[in-house]
Amino acid sequence: MAFVFTACEDKDVTLTKGLVGTWVGTTMVDEDETDMVCQFFADEGATTGKYVETLSYFDEEEEYGITYAIPYNVYVGGKFRVKDAYLKIIYDTTSVEVIADTTAIRDYVMTVLEYDREQGEQRYVGQDVEELIHNYTLGTNAELAELWTLIYKDSNNDEADGFSDLQVGEETMSYHSSDLGKIDFKRSPKNLFEEYPLED
Repeated sequence: MAFVFTACEDKDVTLTKGLVGTWVGTTMVDEDETDMVCQFFADEGATTGKYVETLSYFDEEEEYGITYAIPYNVYVGGKFRVKDAYLKIIYDTTSVEVIADTTAIRDYVMTVLEYDREQGEQRYVGQDVEELIHNYTLGTNAELAELWTLIYKDSNNDEADGFSDLQVGEETMSYHSSDLGKIDFKRSPKNLFEEYPLED
């Protein structure tokens, strides 16, 4: 019995070592396929470590019957562990940061202002355009960060044992999600901390 336990533990240590680095792939958000990048930092000789993830998604705004998509990135850190080839990710929900695409926000705000002028609206008369864009950006980031904090809290509660059948190769990694099936990733030289908005 001790031998079986040790063998499983050794396999999990090997899987954990293999995870170290950055992986790129896709996942599903509200039935939309979206890009995902994750990076693992393993504790030495252990089956645990730190984890960073970023998703690329979009927010929809509607004005005058027209829907606008505003792309954004959501970042989150946390910890992970591997046990019996299950990958368990525990998100640190206090680390959630969202950065919306500033060019898209500028285009959206400028379009709304132009429509307002055409419709004779007085909503933003006399207000500084750059201040409007700045405030809208801050509000969008904060609102989306609050939403994703709840999503990651739910994820922490929903995944009992984690993702099953973790497999790690030189250039590929995969695991099974209970609702999405097999999720595949490819190794990447990217370092998320070159863009990650958090200090730690």
